[in-house]
Amino acid sequence: MTLRSLALPLALAALSVSAAAEGLVVPSTAASAPQPDGWKPKMIRGSCYRPEYPLASVRDKETGTTVVRLTVDEKGNVTQTAVARSSGHPRLDAAAADGLSLCKFTPARDSAGGAVPGTALLEHV
Repeated sequence: MTLRSLALPLALAALSVSAAAEGLVVPSTAASAPQPDGWKPKMIRGSCYRPEYPLASVRDKETGTTVVRLTVDEKGNVTQTAVARSSGHPRLDAAAADGLSLCKFTPARDSAGGAVPGTALLEHV
């Protein structure tokens, strides 16, 4: 393995760690099913706000990371959410899924460049 081949994974790891430290939402590095004939939807910067932390979770000192799978339509709107990896706390998972459902995306594209529905994974710390 060369130093050059390690550059991208290290850069992604550094981005995830620094963003996680600030409580920001970052695209998940978790494996996802390939989307044939197209590219994945891309989150529009600034379109997502940090999901509300449930008061009961604050009281109970619950923490964790939730990975949410978002189904995005051809207009870039989230039409469905599902927890792909749980934080271990249902309240935190629900808050992450509800909050991330408000994000806006540039839609996935097919091989001809047309907008098509797609899926994206987002991680919330």
